[in-house]
Amino acid sequence: MITKDNLRILLSCMGIAILFWLLNALGHDYTSQLDYPIKIIYKLPAKKRKRINKTPNKVKIEVNGKGWDLLKFKFKKPPSIKIVVGRYRSRSYFTNYELRKAFKKKIDNFTVNKVITRNIKVYE
Repeated sequence: MITKDNLRILLSCMGIAILFWLLNALGHDYTSQLDYPIKIIYKLPAKKRKRINKTPNKVKIEVNGKGWDLLKFKFKKPPSIKIVVGRYRSRSYFTNYELRKAFKKKIDNFTVNKVITRNIKVYE
């Protein structure tokens, strides 16, 4: 028969075990896909080009990181990565390689494996 004291001790031990399991699990490295916010800034756009009104505000990326950092990303909104479109841009889009380079410069907590979003079109 379980008494109140035994039940209290059992629940305390289970709570401590779950806490240690959580601390251990969040210390490991994980690979995850994230929708990372971006902001496209047009800086002196080229003449005779029409900018696109509905550019994406998020880019899907695959990252490696600690469980703590991934959990923090889910609960705390990260700052947007700013992508500047200059006047002398020859292409009307940003390639996957350019996006990956921009993310690698700005993200400290994660290792960027790849950018899943292919291209971002900025001019028509």
